[in-house]
Amino acid sequence: MKIAITSTGAGLDSAVDPRFGRCAYFALIDPPGGALEAVPNPFQQGSGGAGTQAAQWIARQGVEALLTGQCGPQASAVLRQAGIPVIEGVSGTVREATERYAREGASGIRPPLGDSRGGGDYGGGRGSGRGRGPGRGFGRRG
Repeated sequence: MKIAITSTGAGLDSAVDPRFGRCAYFALIDPPGGALEAVPNPFQQGSGGAGTQAAQWIARQGVEALLTGQCGPQASAVLRQAGIPVIEGVSGTVREATERYAREGASGIRPPLGDSRGGGDYGGGRGSGRGRGPGRGFGRRG
């Protein structure tokens, strides 16, 4: 079992990077053993399509899940197609995210229902809202 976590640095005590396609590092971790391989994001400085390219790269790494702050819709679609769940709204350190995932699985680190960040199995629903916007009713799929 290997997971990928977006990271601001190369260590377990680095913060989870809130960005996917332009994160500084991808932390590839085997949660039971805690083995960490920190890989600088080769797409961070790209001119366009960083999220999609990063998603394709992640899919080739053999991970079972991606933990991040936020992942764009095109990158999420690439990962979903590869069978990799995207868990958004993750914060704290890489170590904390890894421990929560190992202990509780995806349900232990997903944002609560109704959280406006949406993400992986959350999101996609759009309500009529109140006031001036189109609304963003994020509900759980699955």
